[in-house]
Amino acid sequence: MLNNLPRLTFFLLCLLGLFLFIAPGNTWAESLSGCATCHTDDDMIDELTEELIAQAVEPAVSDMQEGTRCSVSKTSFDLFEKILVDPDFLETTHGKVPCQNCHKGNPDADTPAEGHKGMVKDPSIGNAAAACGPCHEEITNGAKDSFHSQPATLFASMKRRSSPEQYKMLQEKQVAEKHCMSCHQSSCGTCHVSRPDSTGGGLRKGHFFQKTPDFVYQCAPCHEEPVANDFTGVQSMGDVHYRDARMVCIDCHTGNEMHASSIGVTSANRYETSQAPQCTDCHQNLEQGAIRHHGLHAGKVHCTVCHGQAYQNCSECHVGTDEYGIQYFQSNSGEKNLKIGLNTNNAATENEPEYVLVRQVPIQPDTYKHYIGSDLENFDADPTFKRNRSTHSIQRKTWQAAHCNHCHGNPDIFLTKDDVEPELQKANENVIVPPEKIPAAIPNLAPMKKAAPPKDPLIRVSPQWLNDHLNDEDLIILDVRDMEPYEEDHIPGSYNLCACHVRTNNVAKPPFMMKSPGELAAIFQDRIPLTPDKRVVIYGSDSSSRGVTFLALESMGHTKISFLEDSFDGWEEMDFDTEDGPSPEFKPVPPYPVQTTEVIINSKTLQKELETGDLILIDPRKASQYKGHTKRREAHRPGRIPGAINLPLQALMDNEGKMLAMDELSWVLNNIHIYPGVRGTIVTSCNTNALAAELYMILRSLGHDNILVHDGSWIEWADMTK
Repeated sequence: MLNNLPRLTFFLLCLLGLFLFIAPGNTWAESLSGCATCHTDDDMIDELTEELIAQAVEPAVSDMQEGTRCSVSKTSFDLFEKILVDPDFLETTHGKVPCQNCHKGNPDADTPAEGHKGMVKDPSIGNAAAACGPCHEEITNGAKDSFHSQPATLFASMKRRSSPEQYKMLQEKQVAEKHCMSCHQSSCGTCHVSRPDSTGGGLRKGHFFQKTPDFVYQCAPCHEEPVANDFTGVQSMGDVHYRDARMVCIDCHTGNEMHASSIGVTSANRYETSQAPQCTDCHQNLEQGAIRHHGLHAGKVHCTVCHGQAYQNCSECHVGTDEYGIQYFQSNSGEKNLKIGLNTNNAATENEPEYVLVRQVPIQPDTYKHYIGSDLENFDADPTFKRNRSTHSIQRKTWQAAHCNHCHGNPDIFLTKDDVEPELQKANENVIVPPEKIPAAIPNLAPMKKAAPPKDPLIRVSPQWLNDHLNDEDLIILDVRDMEPYEEDHIPGSYNLCACHVRTNNVAKPPFMMKSPGELAAIFQDRIPLTPDKRVVIYGSDSSSRGVTFLALESMGHTKISFLEDSFDGWEEMDFDTEDGPSPEFKPVPPYPVQTTEVIINSKTLQKELETGDLILIDPRKASQYKGHTKRREAHRPGRIPGAINLPLQALMDNEGKMLAMDELSWVLNNIHIYPGVRGTIVTSCNTNALAAELYMILRSLGHDNILVHDGSWIEWADMTK
């Protein structure tokens, strides 16, 4: 009987709990006291959040701050949603645990301020075993050592690069905790209950525990740059697994990997875990398949070398605190790059390829100098160009693999000494590809078919061409940026006309519509001496201004239009002259003889033509908007027009964010069966018309004539078809 006493006591306590649960007049909100009573009350939360918003103080930002650490989107939840608990949650297993058991605080307090004293917002961060272990012991045993719970690879690298004394100082001053772990640490709660603080924080869904993390609100925002941006087509075509196979993170990264099941101890390398996904998990026996190059490259070249796209990368980072004790980050993004390096694991590991894709990590010898007073003593113990096995910009077809000699005999695609700063070369000596290791060009191969020359050879001009023709009398150079950056610095002799003037504003219904040809002619002639014989060269600073200006000029019948292929950034990189000041004055010219050209299609006409006409509809938005995972703020709902082909505009940019060369542009478009003379009319459509107009301009430069821009685009279409 004595041996059974603990079991009997437990049984009686369970009965008592059941009685309290079903007893009349005793709800769970009451039994959980002030926490649940307040956080499930819509009116009370509404009142409190209004006060909190009114009293909110922006956090202090150090004058030393440069860059944004990681680029993270604040996902769209207001404060009300972030702290409101769904009453139905109280009926779930987790909801029947008193709030204070996990979150501490004082549930019997009279005011929120008193109640929140000592409160733990996320009980699982840094202590998964204590918070979740009592019920999920098997999971938390591994999860506490997972790469989400603690960035073991960061600590391991810091230790290798430092002397013992330096590493001790870094630990004592909690450098990683103050800086790196503000982004590089997650928890059970931030995957299953709420959103990470770096993405805005707050409850994901009324405190309900979700078995799988949400791709849109948890995975993608936290891993935004470069992973999610590459994967969803913000900076590239969008990964083929996401775009075509409709896969998201959890399709490859399973719970076993996230919870570090069976690992036991923290690994110093996230690729050493047995749960990490491999290409060959799905794509098996490729060397025996129909694609000959798989057999030729098997065991020599990693899959990502041929199938990875360029991505935005960081180049350097420094951390510290200013005179007021405010922590700061000084980070710089490097160029989008794609480099082939030597595999440092090749000699020690079987079945490892010799050539791998490498990425630059932002560490520098003096990154932690603020804290340790000197450069890292063992900095060269680790390379700064590391194997990038986690490429999230995979394509079935890529330019580097489109022809053998795009890789063979092309040193530009390999990591050479010229790509690495002198002070970083020793650390990367085992990754840098020496000249003798770059495969020689294969002789006697037929070259790829080149793009046909455009009908107007001057439709796309280089900074060098424009510099050579600055003083041509029949040339008008048009800067379509806002007035402020124009007056600070612009190409000599250029006029200013903000692209915002050729469209309606954001409060129009629908917003951002192109103005009529007559209105446009008056706008242009008010700001530039435009006559039909003048060639207008357009330049801006991004892809949302050149295209709409180009489209506006064509819609009123102007035929001599060029665009600067590298925009103003390219001009500055060439170190050509610039000037400041207002737009030049000019003598009035005769009224422009408008000849309306059919370059616009509205939503109602498009809807009819899609049912009966022969149209090819191209959507140049990022893949996540095309697939309906995200949307522009003005749009009534997310989604796409039925039948549209997705071609993110970023897929038409090179490693430096500049427009691709003509031959590569033509190759990309041929892959979606778009070429001059294609049967049917091409219609470009985006959110408003800006990206669609930019794509229109690019297609015109490749010799396409049968193109229309969908005015209003998705924002109008979504409202019309709701």
